[in-house]
Amino acid sequence: MAGVRLRGVHKRFGKVHAVRGVDIEIPDRAFTVLVGPSGCGKSTLLRMIAGLEEVTEGTVEIDGAVVNDVRPKDRDVAMVFQNYALYPHMSVFENVAFGLRMRGTAGAEVRPRVEKAAAMLGIMDLLERQPRQLSGGQRQRVAMGRALVRDAKLYLFDEPLSNLDAQLRDEMRTEIKRLHQEMQRTMIYVTHDQVEAMTLADRIVLLREGEIEQEGPPLELYERPATRFVAGFIGSPAMNFAPAELEAADGAVQVRVGETVLALPPGRAERLGGDGGRAVLFGIRPEHMYRAEGEAPRPDCARLDTTVEIVEPMGANTLVNFHLGETSMLVRLDGSAAERPGNALPLDVDMSRAVLVDPESERVI
Repeated sequence: MAGVRLRGVHKRFGKVHAVRGVDIEIPDRAFTVLVGPSGCGKSTLLRMIAGLEEVTEGTVEIDGAVVNDVRPKDRDVAMVFQNYALYPHMSVFENVAFGLRMRGTAGAEVRPRVEKAAAMLGIMDLLERQPRQLSGGQRQRVAMGRALVRDAKLYLFDEPLSNLDAQLRDEMRTEIKRLHQEMQRTMIYVTHDQVEAMTLADRIVLLREGEIEQEGPPLELYERPATRFVAGFIGSPAMNFAPAELEAADGAVQVRVGETVLALPPGRAERLGGDGGRAVLFGIRPEHMYRAEGEAPRPDCARLDTTVEIVEPMGANTLVNFHLGETSMLVRLDGSAAERPGNALPLDVDMSRAVLVDPESERVI
């Protein structure tokens, strides 16, 4: 078992400052996901934990011990790579057993441990095949088996599902979560896919340009984003944003977007201190707007009259595009919604869930 702690970690590649003073504490047995766009430094962080990249500045601790100068093979870390990294001339059995043999595991122990890992991953019937005879999903299971057979303190995953199709990604995501629940080991997972991050993680670390933008439980980042970047990155479809202005009227606060005025609930207005005349970005998630029913809006909602522009049926949901002022917006409705382009679409906008962003600092206010 092993917790992980990074203190003031920097990584420079020549003039490129890839990781900038990152501090993370990962508890023992936690499933932590490092997520962010390409180039944000998440894979570099993972490789520094594994010992595959040197730390320019700062310390990496595993199980309470600083490991900056410890060789990768001596860190008791198992890693699953994006490109599988299987040996093409070896059978699945030998690929899975390779790490055990390299560590000098007694011959009598190798087969039981390989078969145990294979049974966990459902690849028992593949052990005699060659990698070229496997599908992408099967190869990824073999790569995971090679890591799991190690019974390591710490498991690292570097975008392991990015080469798989959508259905296989869903299946493997479930498999990885099940394995974590069964094995109770510390796992750190890197992805650029926020859906993977939300579904897998106990805790998300969202990175941007080599720095931590926000970290916390998945629902905390979804419900209480600290910045526009977090609000726009977490959630699918992404949050809608429109330039707006706060207005004070009769002790209340409302949001003006173009010619449209949306009143904030009293509690929300009080927290803003009756602020008015302030430019903001108004953010609302597609799932926090609802087709209006009845004359009065739902509690904490503001009524918005829109016109359907584009309809995207998704099965369980329907995505509908409309304009608010000059901004194109998206609302997610029930899959049975029979909307048509050009039709009127009255919406109730849940203003208690709206996000207001300072356009200069990009911090949520």
